[in-house]
This record gives sequence, structure tokens and C-alpha cells, in this order.
Amino acid sequence: MTGEQTVAPVDYELRDMVGHLVRVTQQVHFSLWGDGIGEDRLTSPQFAVIHVLAHQQPLDQRTLGDRASLDRSSVTDIVGRLAERGILERTADPADARRRLVRLTDHGLKVQRAAAVKAKAVNESLLEAVDDGERESLLRILNKIIDHHDA
Repeated sequence: MTGEQTVAPVDYELRDMVGHLVRVTQQVHFSLWGDGIGEDRLTSPQFAVIHVLAHQQPLDQRTLGDRASLDRSSVTDIVGRLAERGILERTADPADARRRLVRLTDHGLKVQRAAAVKAKAVNESLLEAVDDGERESLLRILNKIIDHHDA
């Protein structure tokens, strides 16, 4: 005997594994996003930041990250990059000089409006294989999983 142990294989199909399916779906989304957003040169997380700000601003970076579902270092990087492009501006919070508030510039609002139309088209393209009932179920289930793990 060589000391090696035989491990019985775990029997499952990759297409039955949610994590695998989410990863593959993300790859499809990434490809569609790149084709659909085009000259706006926004990543999906960057779009999330400007989309949140289009609905409520100014926000401090921590709140912005929470609402866009981004960790602190990611939102800091995204805000910096978008500020360099003139899409966002950062100012000191008059109530607390240690905090930085983030808001869309006029240019940023134009970018957000154009990108929102394209993002909706990407979403529709991603979901074109499912009917309305399946779409509602998918969104409900994904939100339920996210809410469970955010708790």
C-alpha cells in the first residue's frame, strides 16, 4: 500500500450549482455590457455609482457604497476614477469636514442618462430568454438570496 486514499467523487452537475450558474451568467452580462455600453466606457459598478447618485445626492462615500452594494475600497477607487473623468465631484461635508460628499457633475448627469438607456437594453438582452413570470421569479429569488446574506 502506498498510503494514498481513494476519495469517492461527489456526484453533481455543474449546471445544478448556483455559484457556477451565477459566475457564467456574470460572464454573459460582462460581454453584453461591454458591447452595449460602448463609448461611455463605464463598468457595471461605475454605472451603479452614478445611477445611485442620479436618484439621491450628495452622498458620503460610505452610504454611496452601501447603496451601490460595493465595498469601501471599490467605491473609493470608482469615485476617484469618475472624478478624474469629470463625471463626479467630491466636496467636504459642511457638517463634518472629515467626510467627503460625492455628487454628479452636469456632465456626469448626461453620462448617467445615456448609460441608463443602454444599461436597460443590456438587462433586456440578458433576460430575453425568459418570460415575464420567470423574470419576476428570478428577481425575487436573487433578491431573497442577497437579503439573506446581507442580514
